[in-house]
Amino acid sequence: MDSNATETDIFGALPCWRRCRAGQGALLVDAASYFACLHEAILNARSCIYIAGWDLHSATRLVRDGEHPAPTLRAVIARAVAENPKLRVYILLWDWAILYAGERELLPRINLDWRLPANVRMELDSAVPIGASQHQKLIVIDDALAFCGGLDVTVRRWDRRNHEPDDPDRVDHEGEPFGPYHDIQLAVTGAAAAALGDEVRRRWYAAIAERLAPCAEVEAPPAIDLRRHAAVLFEDVSVGIARTIPGTEQQAAVEEVRDSLLAMIAGAREYLYIENQFVCADVIAEALIERLRARPELQVLIVTPRIHEGWLEARSMGAGRTRFVAKLEGAGVLDRVELRYPVYRRGDDEIPIFVHAKLMIVDDLLLRVGSANLNNRSMGFDSECDLILFGDDEPSRGAIRAALHDLLAEHLGSSREQVAEAITAHGLLDAIAQLNAGTRALAPLPPPDRSTVSDELYISLADPEHPVSLRDFLPLFRHDNGAASEVVQSQGRRSLLPLALVALVLAALALVWRVTPLSELVSPDALGGVLAAIEDAPWTPLLVLSLYVVGGLVMLPVTGLILATGLAFDVVTALVYALLGSMSSAIVGYLAGRYFDMSFITRRSGARLHTVVDSVRRRGLLAVAAVRLVPVAPFTVVNVIAGAAHIRPRDYLLGTLLGMAPGIALLTAFGDSLGEMISDLSWEHALQVLALALIWVGLVFVTRRVLRIKADQGNP
Repeated sequence: MDSNATETDIFGALPCWRRCRAGQGALLVDAASYFACLHEAILNARSCIYIAGWDLHSATRLVRDGEHPAPTLRAVIARAVAENPKLRVYILLWDWAILYAGERELLPRINLDWRLPANVRMELDSAVPIGASQHQKLIVIDDALAFCGGLDVTVRRWDRRNHEPDDPDRVDHEGEPFGPYHDIQLAVTGAAAAALGDEVRRRWYAAIAERLAPCAEVEAPPAIDLRRHAAVLFEDVSVGIARTIPGTEQQAAVEEVRDSLLAMIAGAREYLYIENQFVCADVIAEALIERLRARPELQVLIVTPRIHEGWLEARSMGAGRTRFVAKLEGAGVLDRVELRYPVYRRGDDEIPIFVHAKLMIVDDLLLRVGSANLNNRSMGFDSECDLILFGDDEPSRGAIRAALHDLLAEHLGSSREQVAEAITAHGLLDAIAQLNAGTRALAPLPPPDRSTVSDELYISLADPEHPVSLRDFLPLFRHDNGAASEVVQSQGRRSLLPLALVALVLAALALVWRVTPLSELVSPDALGGVLAAIEDAPWTPLLVLSLYVVGGLVMLPVTGLILATGLAFDVVTALVYALLGSMSSAIVGYLAGRYFDMSFITRRSGARLHTVVDSVRRRGLLAVAAVRLVPVAPFTVVNVIAGAAHIRPRDYLLGTLLGMAPGIALLTAFGDSLGEMISDLSWEHALQVLALALIWVGLVFVTRRVLRIKADQGNP
């Protein structure tokens, strides 16, 4: 869009899934406001409640007064359905929680689904590409009120807007305090809420292949006053809905988030105000450079966290942000872009306030709130949903200006009026300098560590823009009735690059386990140290086998257990222990699955695993081996589903042994050196990790060739 674009051009060129009216739109800043509003909305629901999220914790307390224990989310939902037996509640939760086990509820189904009445349904959503997440954060009440933004209803999110460092109410479900936390959610009513209801129902169908009917009509929206909770209230506003849906065999890719962000940046004239957890997408950097060159008067303020927590985030998103800033600097436009983080000053100390919000304001024309980060994943890999409010009349523009002033007033410890006057007198960036001397402030990001720009491997693994297709090397998932030999067709005519990429992605997912808080207790290093300490004890074999069996039952990644075994024992002993342990865990999971009703398993396993069950049942040993070679679901899940599907024990055991042997051999043989590489990953070590991944690919290829010969011999 050129610099002479009109305001109408901005509105008309904005790609959205739907554009509709909202009777009201409420900007809910920080979780104390959102959770209190949600608490009231749940208790006033009449017909149905839909929840679709990245995370949800049953012990989340929605309201707090510092004196009386507030009811948990589970208790609030139970009360709502007890008082209104006609109410139906549908909860859809992303089904890869084990990757974030340190910060998520271990068994949400037990804590929610099994403790609530039958009119509450909870399902797990695994209908995303490998490595991707269902990142939308949507709650819809009666198709009349909906919430969308960056906040999941989970622990360690709650905070008040003053972000006092020692707020006694800012504790998690176990009473442990955590640091100041800033986030934003948007509430909408009317047609916009009904449209978000349609999106949750679409997501439900994609996850479990069940169509939900729209909510029964109710006489009026939930009887709550949004004004009591809103930082800024919009009346009769036009709303656009933009989504990211990664492309799969069942669903064409949707990139409305990416396209609408680029259109918003292209239409900016005076200022762009951004709050975002991750700022590292290449396409966003390039769009900002182009627009800043075209509009010399344009200024950009980005509010983001001071640092990225965790080893993998620091190496990937942190490196991506460094590269993002380097692009702006190299283009000569960084003098009109400021990246800052909010702090609370107390004496000589500055306590950073963590920023999790995903917000963008363009002049007084557009305000955007949603789940999408400004990273590559949100552009085409993770499922996302954003709302865009249009300032297409003076009341809406006034509300957008009020939102900007309100957010900056929070960060600067000022009033809206002071912020408005400073911006009018000095412009956006100079206004920050004028108001930045108090207890609350926006501090400039520290100079980036330029060495992290070289961490391209981490960026490509943790922050891809598009899914890696399994089409070329997983014919297991074909729905035709071809011969079993098709499962192990030779890939000699095709490039092994897709397989290598998936191997690296799977390796990266295993590494994520190491950097969550839980990894301190069950990391390969910690477990390996424990095993090494009792290496010569007579009961060591029993302990190792028990660890695999119990670990499988509580969803510990089998890859981590195998690596720990490789770190603790010599190669031969580690190989024997890992094989026996993995097989013991597989047998126990299989036997447990035999006692479950099949509909119970498949209803909770997601649409993708329905295909696994069908293919494995029809194709036996070769299909089991293919699933184990390139796993498409957690080890324990496959074990239980195989038992519930009554796969022949011989096929299951031999297929598991054949499929897992290459990976076990590699991890146990290189346990010590692989642990060193992971703990200190230089360029040299990165190349060694890549070499090991390619060795794994080679082992997989050889095993597949052997299986193909076996299949051909059995099918002349």
